[in-house]
Amino acid sequence: MSSLELDRRRFVKRTEVLRANFESALERARNGEYASSCAVKFCVISLVDCWSDFHRSVILSSAVGGVRTASGALLPSSPIRSKSAALLAAKTNTKGKIGNEPRWHDADQSIAVAKKLNIANFSNYSLAVGDANSPADQVRTVRNFFCHERSDCAEKLRSAKWFSKSMDLSPVGVSGIIRKDGRVNFGFWVDELQLISSLCVN
Repeated sequence: MSSLELDRRRFVKRTEVLRANFESALERARNGEYASSCAVKFCVISLVDCWSDFHRSVILSSAVGGVRTASGALLPSSPIRSKSAALLAAKTNTKGKIGNEPRWHDADQSIAVAKKLNIANFSNYSLAVGDANSPADQVRTVRNFFCHERSDCAEKLRSAKWFSKSMDLSPVGVSGIIRKDGRVNFGFWVDELQLISSLCVN
């Protein structure tokens, strides 16, 4: 019997690799090494990809049903018979037109798709993903700036409530800044997203 816990474990495994890579590159990036600064950026970008892949898999598996949550509850089978059919339904709008995949890392979009597909664990999933303390939007905002480096992305990052005066727009100055609790921002993001992932599949 398949379990959503496997999705969580894959997410944790991938993000721990990213954490190790980030920590390895951070000190060299602080010393001005360009390649290491790029590696720091890549870790942030990849973290969003991992988060997106996690939600994609959890929602599509839940839509099909026949899988167990981490707490052992069996999700009932649905009329949707496969993940590919669930994905097609997720991409199809109310007029029957097939569009692009949802932005799975976006809480509003992932919750909307989960509701559209009528997943049996919607209540638990939506509460976890919609947690106001989730750093997912922080990571996404930083990722967008690192990817595009446009002025509008920079302004959105600077205007974010969590962006402090001690930060700057460099890879180290945003993701490598040391928090009051002693963690760097990237480590905090990984810790919190791993925690939320466990709540999503419970």
